Amino acid sequence: RINKLNKAITPDELKETFNTALSKDNLKELEKQFKYTSAENLTEFLKAPLDNYKNTALHFAVFNKKPKLTELLIKNGADPYAENTSGTYPLMYAAMDIQYKDIFYILLNGKFIKDPIIRETAEKSGIWPK
Repeated sequence: RINKLNKAITPDELKETFNTALSKDNLKELEKQFKYTSAENLTEFLKAPLDNYKNTALHFAVFNKKPKLTELLIKNGADPYAENTSGTYPLMYAAMDIQYKDIFYILLNGKFIKDPIIRETAEKSGIWPK
């Protein structure tokens, strides 16, 4: 997949567009770049750490309480179990606080939870489905 200029979108270009989408809450350009990015470059971007703590794009979307961005990343293959340097993953962050309820459900996406600590944490925070 290439853009109109017949130029492949690189992971670094995705990172730049992601940062803009995160700060301005505008997903249109990121969605367009995802569409024209090779599967290999998209996977590389989604798995790549964006800081020294090994937080991925999905970590940042969750931290910043961006449900639409979270959903876009999940639909394109982001891993809710990607660990950062502290061993925490996006799904765990979402399970910790009732304010993350919408994001927690997006990350669950009807799938089995691998970690029993997530369920316990989500039950304590009051966001586990009853």
